[in-house]
Amino acid sequence: MAKASLRLGCKVLELAQVCIREARLSVAPVIFSEPKPEPKMVRGKMELRERFPLATDDTLLEAGVENNAVLRAKISPAVITASKDCTARIWNAETGKCELVLEGHSDAVCSACISPDCRYVATSSEDASARLWYVDSGRCARVLLDHKEAVYSTAFSPDSKQVVTASEDGSAKIWVVKTGLCKLTLKGHNFAVLWAAFSPDGRSVTTTSSDGTLKIWNAKTGVCDRTLLGQKPVYLASFATDGSTFVTASGDSTAKICDLVTGDSKIVLQGHDALVLGASYAPSCPAEKDDG
Repeated sequence: MAKASLRLGCKVLELAQVCIREARLSVAPVIFSEPKPEPKMVRGKMELRERFPLATDDTLLEAGVENNAVLRAKISPAVITASKDCTARIWNAETGKCELVLEGHSDAVCSACISPDCRYVATSSEDASARLWYVDSGRCARVLLDHKEAVYSTAFSPDSKQVVTASEDGSAKIWVVKTGLCKLTLKGHNFAVLWAAFSPDGRSVTTTSSDGTLKIWNAKTGVCDRTLLGQKPVYLASFATDGSTFVTASGDSTAKICDLVTGDSKIVLQGHDALVLGASYAPSCPAEKDDG
């Protein structure tokens, strides 16, 4: 369990927030207090006394938690969904229970993602806005207003300090999470920008468009470094874990693996008979240890 230096006057919710950040969780865990005496051995097994779930609005003192008390967190993975019903929802993946409903958009929610530090959810909508929400409460933290038409996608930078949006208005924008202010506007596509994302090192942003191009931008200056021509439209691009290559999905029934530095296509994946709408790298498997 994550360690935290919390006073008895702190709320249980603050301890849950620490667990979220330290364990990279997306559902606030249930915090339990184990009463004294400590668990004892019964027939070779550890027997735990009844655990008491703590109310998140209580302080640790109000919850009856004593100094050096044993606190534990029940961890649950989460799933986030975006819907045409104008909401996004965070679900407990173990129970199927809806933990939070993110309400505020006035039109269909096109995408939803959780920041790497698990503090925020970013949503995009056909109402021409994007929003940042607090993961722990579901409260809207920032409304990102600068696009003129529908916003199709959002993605956080690896350090969670920035978010990039892609819009029907032909632009992508980089925003500062802390302030909600637009830092850079990436203009150059002739039609709608369908997707945008940061590279794993955070130095580049890649955008795809219905104009049949993919562009790689300097995330610090907003300058377009490279433009790749494809078949209309280029739906998305997904980075490899090491950031050296990315794979694109496009309207010519192929996917292409491209070099990030040069932008050149290294491998063309052919075999589909219709539009390729999605493509992504499988997670890298950890190297096996040599037992010898």
